Amino acid sequence: MSLRNDIDQSVLAAQLRRGASLAVTRVILHNLPAAVSQAPDADTVRRAFDEWNYRLAATGALLSGPAPGIHRLIIAGDQADAPVTDMVDLFADGQWSDPQNTALALSTIGARGATTPLTGYDVDLEGPFSDGDPSVHM
Repeated sequence: MSLRNDIDQSVLAAQLRRGASLAVTRVILHNLPAAVSQAPDADTVRRAFDEWNYRLAATGALLSGPAPGIHRLIIAGDQADAPVTDMVDLFADGQWSDPQNTALALSTIGARGATTPLTGYDVDLEGPFSDGDPSVHM
């Protein structure tokens, strides 16, 4: 989890620093593989996964500038792994640093029904002190 959090912080810092001049596209799992439910710590993993998705969606909803584009990769429940490599790739000077894996990732994102976007609609922002809270209007 530490590596995941470091990546999240680095991506967000880069997005805030560069603004609209930096396009960030992320692919994350939409759901955990069925094998996770067999693991002894399945509930902990599921809660951490849900919290991470919530945090990513909330960050995107609350940013004043452009938010990273996050695509949730839909995998079959019995699938053990994802068809896309876990990677970070950079596009600089008109070239990807790992063009083969990036081409696979981009074709997966573009395939109909392969992904679904993670957006601010996935976040309930109607908590305490939100616009929906009547005390805000008093």
